[in-house]
Amino acid sequence: MLRRYLRYWREAFDFHSGAYRLDFWWVHIVNTFIFASILFVSIIFFNSWSLATKLSGTFSILITIPNLSLFIRRLRDTGFPVQTIMFVLMSPVTFRSEFWHFSQFSFSYFGTNCIFNILRLADLLGFKAFCLLDTDFK
Repeated sequence: MLRRYLRYWREAFDFHSGAYRLDFWWVHIVNTFIFASILFVSIIFFNSWSLATKLSGTFSILITIPNLSLFIRRLRDTGFPVQTIMFVLMSPVTFRSEFWHFSQFSFSYFGTNCIFNILRLADLLGFKAFCLLDTDFK
C-alpha cells in the first residue's frame, strides 16, 4: 500500500502512462484516511474547526494535480480513446467532483446544504465509476 502511495506522488505529473484499479483506489483510501486524521486531530486535540478547514484545504490543493494525473492515467489504462477522456474531463461533473474535497463540505445536516452535498457526493461516486472498469477495456 505504501509503495502505491509513494508511486502516486512520484508520478504526479505523468499524464501518459497507465494506472491500475488498485493504485487508484488505494490512493483514495489513504487520502480519505489523511483527511479524517486531519479532522480528528485538529478538532479533538486543538478544538478548532478553522484549523481543520485550513489544513484540509491545504491538503486538497496539494493533491489536486496528482489526483487529476491519476484519474487520467486510470482512464487511459481502461482503453478509452483520447476524445472520450477529454469529454469526461471537460464535463461539469469534473469541476464539481474532482476538485471538491472535505474542506468545502458543509456540516449543516438540515435544509438545502444537506441536499446539495448529497447530490455532489452522488456526482463524485458516479464520476469515479469510470475507474472501476478493467484494464484495456474494449
